[in-house]
Amino acid sequence: MTTQAPLLYAVLDPARAPEIYPVMRALAPDHQCLFGNLAPEVSQVSPHVMALPEGGKLLTWWRAAGRGQAWGIACRTAIGLDGLRVHLKKFTRARLPDSSLVLFRFWDPRVLAIFMAHSTAAEQQRFFGPIEAMYGEDEAARTMTWRRQADGTAHNSQAAGPFQISDQLWAGFVAADDASFRARLAELVLGDLGRIGLVTRETVAAQIEPLIARAAALGFESEMEIAAYILAVLPVGEDRLSRTMNFVSAAFSPHAPASQRAGWLEAAGREALATS
Repeated sequence: MTTQAPLLYAVLDPARAPEIYPVMRALAPDHQCLFGNLAPEVSQVSPHVMALPEGGKLLTWWRAAGRGQAWGIACRTAIGLDGLRVHLKKFTRARLPDSSLVLFRFWDPRVLAIFMAHSTAAEQQRFFGPIEAMYGEDEAARTMTWRRQADGTAHNSQAAGPFQISDQLWAGFVAADDASFRARLAELVLGDLGRIGLVTRETVAAQIEPLIARAAALGFESEMEIAAYILAVLPVGEDRLSRTMNFVSAAFSPHAPASQRAGWLEAAGREALATS
């Protein structure tokens, strides 16, 4: 029996950028939707598996246009395109520790990196299966490589049902999501207050966590509402002028909930009058 040499394949997500799908169709005519046969309008924004010849046009284009954009991952395996799609499709649904089912977006290199950092050996064995190596990138656009254990540890590629997420792995996803949430909020606040010199990145980083907790306790739920609340209360100085700028920035922020704008403008007016 002839054994096929391991080849490189891509899992690209056209939902990440409008140019992916037409380029994929032109340069990878063998592409297959990871989820199977879907309506065209759904398939065009779903992940696809395709051959990724080394030195080929698709790989060259991906490196040039998609570096740092989290467009997808690459896999090296000897099971062929059909076999890879069938194997990976088993992991598109995952069961969380609370038994709820979710879409496991492993084709996003940011998600895959968290999985590889926090998953158990058993989870990695089942996920890799016949795949020898996977490739992605970190947030700094540096290439990341994850390889199957060289000792040939067993894997249960035929296990039925959704992929079970362990408590350990779920805790890793939650921690990463919390960190990403804090970082996004910090950037929103810096965009409004930092550009007029009221706060520094260090000030926001030191204050962001307790302010998020306070916002949640007061009933603010969405990311934008919490960002606007932080704009209103983030300590930027003891003088009334600084406080006035706080409330003005919050009231006119595009993230501010309409129900809060009038109150923050009134507060800005009170602070301004007190300085006169």
